[in-house]
Amino acid sequence: MQYSDNRTYRTPPTFGMALLFAALPLAALFAAMFPAATAGLVVGWAGRTALQR
Repeated sequence: MQYSDNRTYRTPPTFGMALLFAALPLAALFAAMFPAATAGLVVGWAGRTALQR
């Protein structure tokens, strides 16, 4: 009989992933508090991406 291991992930998340998931609620809070600044950041990011700079 073979043993089946059905765990979702075998290693704990890395420190970088933990920081990313911790930052998501803060980013949502920032977006809710400062919608104009958030829109400016998104437009700037999209513009840089479109211009490849």
